[in-house]
Amino acid sequence: MIGRLRLLKPRLWSLVMTVLTGLAVIVLAAMGVIYLQKQGQQASLQDQIQQLQRVASEVSPINEELKLDFAEASEAIPRTLENEDVIMAVLGIAEAVGFDTGPTGDAIQRIASGEPVTENIHGSEYVGLRFTMVITGERAMVEEFVVALDSTTVLRTLVIERLDVSDTGSGGAMASLAFTVYVLKG
Repeated sequence: MIGRLRLLKPRLWSLVMTVLTGLAVIVLAAMGVIYLQKQGQQASLQDQIQQLQRVASEVSPINEELKLDFAEASEAIPRTLENEDVIMAVLGIAEAVGFDTGPTGDAIQRIASGEPVTENIHGSEYVGLRFTMVITGERAMVEEFVVALDSTTVLRTLVIERLDVSDTGSGGAMASLAFTVYVLKG
């Protein structure tokens, strides 16, 4: 029996070596496939990194432009403004649209100022001068007034908070507005 084992030993050894070599080849082939897959993913990630770097380099000038725009807008915010100044500006807008704002004019039914409010917006304190008004006239003129008021460059910090427009008959309309004009506190 020992003699047979001696004869089988080289064959067994050869078989074990063949199996181990086959396993090593399979493991190496699997590692090569994984390496190739990872290499493709790595190239894709490298492309994404380059695209992000391009975008980041483009964002920097835009960010600077936004800072300049913000500084310009901040400088446009009035430091002092009285209720009478706002009322006169609103009357000027109404006149520019074609409303008669003189003593005989009846387009502006009411314009009143409310209590000022203090608001903290992005670290700066603002005083909000609140107003309500009612204006009547031809529908097209009322609409034109509201658009002009909303887009005025005289009162850049004017924010329309409430707007109700109703028909008065015969092509007329009445607009009831509430708006706030902000000024820097101090």
